[in-house]
Amino acid sequence: MTGINSRGRTDPVVIATTSQPYDLSESILHCFSIRVMVGLPDASSRRRILGIQLKGEEVGADFNLEQVVEATEEYSGRDIKNLVLHAAIAAHDDLRARGKSSSTKGLTRILRNDHITKAKSMIPLPTKRTMSRIMDFHAQFGGMRSAHGEIPEANEVWRQDTEA
Repeated sequence: MTGINSRGRTDPVVIATTSQPYDLSESILHCFSIRVMVGLPDASSRRRILGIQLKGEEVGADFNLEQVVEATEEYSGRDIKNLVLHAAIAAHDDLRARGKSSSTKGLTRILRNDHITKAKSMIPLPTKRTMSRIMDFHAQFGGMRSAHGEIPEANEVWRQDTEA
């Protein structure tokens, strides 16, 4: 960064993220010489994100991780985190209802497929228009590549759908 005296050290590295890059002013954009688009996670990445988010959670016999991975194809990492959070809240609500008490002390919360289904209805996904705007921004202002080396396939599908 210009004008910062770092006393022999390298300049600081500033990393900023946004899900709405098209709302940034040109003066802000000029502060960041490298812009990288991080697309939606692929199946392997979603599986890893789910593993991290589900750590410490009890899952029911009907819980199928691979089904959840497939069902979250258009989800960002943040969307997956919120999905697990809302599923855990739904499981907690079920636990309280079965216990007929406000206390769940001594009871184990178990996530089931129906909790995931309920949570999915609560997570607003980006619209095709929003994804198209992000892709347009990346094409106009992005760096030489996306974080995945190229624009992920799912994002390309959104672009094609909006152009038709």
